[in-house]
Amino acid sequence: MPEEEGGNDEESLDLDTADLKKFLKKAKTKVLTFVYAPPAGSDGEGVFTLHNRKNPKALSKDVNDEKKEKGEKGTKVSFGKMEFKDDVLVLTCDKVVPGMEKKLTKLFREKRVQAKFKIVGPGGEEV
Repeated sequence: MPEEEGGNDEESLDLDTADLKKFLKKAKTKVLTFVYAPPAGSDGEGVFTLHNRKNPKALSKDVNDEKKEKGEKGTKVSFGKMEFKDDVLVLTCDKVVPGMEKKLTKLFREKRVQAKFKIVGPGGEEV
């Protein structure tokens, strides 16, 4: 079982299905921080991670560092706050990655997580 320390442990920041479902349950009562890094190329893997309190920019730096350790090229990263509003998962992004909605839909489907979501850009407009 992974350690629940506040520090950076040796595990991947990418969430498995059980952890993602647990975080989505928490998101129904509080605002969480998210980071999404799409796959670097057609054969790469995207990373979607959530945190209770961590600053989104700091979390995105951790994701970039992890991708560099794996030998993947620098990739664009989207980050911001996540919460449920009327049974819809709202991702309020400080920075939006092109094609994010389609890629996240695919990622959620692969992890067998059902959630309706909408992406809101930095200016408050729906993407």
